Amino acid sequence: MSSEADAALRNASWVMAQRGLQIVIGVLFALLVPRLMGPQVFGQYALITSVSLWFGLLSGLGLISMMTRSVPSFIARGDGPGLQKLVSSLLALRVGLGLGAGACYLALTTFWLRDMDVVALAFMAGAVCARTVGNICFALFLGLNQAGRWGLGELLRRSLTLVGVLIGFSFAGLRGACAGWFAANVLVLVIGVWMAREHIRWSQMWPDRTFLTPFLRTGAYFAGGNILLAISHRTGETLVHLTTRDFTEVGFFAVAYGVFSAGTQALWHLAISFAPLLMHWNERGERGTSAAWIERLLAWMTVAAVAGILAIVFIGDLAITWGLGPEYLPATRGLLPLGLAFLATSVSSVGRLQALVSNRPGVSAVAAGIELAAFWGIGLVLAGGAGSLGACLAVLAGSTLNAVYVSWCLRHELPFSHRPAASAATLGLLVLPLVWFATSWALQLTLFGVALAIYAALLLGMRVVTVAELMGLARSLRAPHVLN
Repeated sequence: MSSEADAALRNASWVMAQRGLQIVIGVLFALLVPRLMGPQVFGQYALITSVSLWFGLLSGLGLISMMTRSVPSFIARGDGPGLQKLVSSLLALRVGLGLGAGACYLALTTFWLRDMDVVALAFMAGAVCARTVGNICFALFLGLNQAGRWGLGELLRRSLTLVGVLIGFSFAGLRGACAGWFAANVLVLVIGVWMAREHIRWSQMWPDRTFLTPFLRTGAYFAGGNILLAISHRTGETLVHLTTRDFTEVGFFAVAYGVFSAGTQALWHLAISFAPLLMHWNERGERGTSAAWIERLLAWMTVAAVAGILAIVFIGDLAITWGLGPEYLPATRGLLPLGLAFLATSVSSVGRLQALVSNRPGVSAVAAGIELAAFWGIGLVLAGGAGSLGACLAVLAGSTLNAVYVSWCLRHELPFSHRPAASAATLGLLVLPLVWFATSWALQLTLFGVALAIYAALLLGMRVVTVAELMGLARSLRAPHVLN
């Protein structure tokens, strides 16, 4: 295995370790916050935080794609001053964008949610601004092929948010929870600026339009798809509220979708961590190597998705009941469609990576538009009658259409076989009948472990996953390394 591949695997290992910690934090959040707030207040909190993420994502300007494609060229040329100018100019630009996004958020929510506490909404608006500015510092590290530092930003944000929301709500209810969210984003901003300080030149903290235009154009090509995808992923709570006018249903959807969102973010972070390596191989003309790695990446992501589906089928209701209480049991209705959507997202995530490496932003944009249209078109019909379950079914429809479209359009770009991924998904079906024997909570837990063990044995026996592959991964992760 090449040194570049070893570095990519080490970067991916850091990213996935961080995502594992984020999932643990997410579980703690799901166990503590909804129970502390109750379905009604948690539904309000989930709605206003999801809307705040719209504005942060809408002002992103395709930042991740821009940094991934632009920063390596500065490094290859040894152009440190040029990179400093890029980062400093973008930082100044995002300060303006953040202030504008925060003001628009406050205007929209005070007009739309007139019964909500204006001070709480103001804290959320401040968080929008801080998040918009802070993201650039951590996105820079992905372009520098330091995916571990890039992933650290979201890990810090989630950790600080959990602490801030719990403390804030205990002292001041919903207003305090929003203040905790704001404080977490400000702290992440400060940490990010400090970590990226050697790449920031304060004397150039002014947007240079002529200099920035080609970089913004690159980002804008990918930003369209990212924005459409963000709207689709961040408007479920809004859809449920508009169709049901019931904050309790919003809370049920938020609980189920929170599990799904944690998984989909992990998939995308894993995929994008390989982007610098794949683009490096593409530039050297080693397209076959890139395609082979994408094939294996999709197979492993499918395995992860199937494991998630098994967890939902065997112990989903048990986890919700034990973790949040029986009042949240209706949230389990949406877990299975979201689990299937998770499987579709593994395909579309690899497709987005293909589009980035092959510089085909239009495919990602159209696929995201199809997903958004399907989600809202189907969701408005289903959520009105079935509440949170209807919205989850709409997520499944949109995710599936996205995966089908992007796979078809990119079949000639870095072509690879989908057979290993299809085999991984099919083998998972063979262990599902065990759930029929789960007549008690003890059997549910036992059979879940048995199902995972049988699934792993099938993967190895059918050579969907090989021992040599596992040993190669282990060797890469044991190699001396720093947080790259």
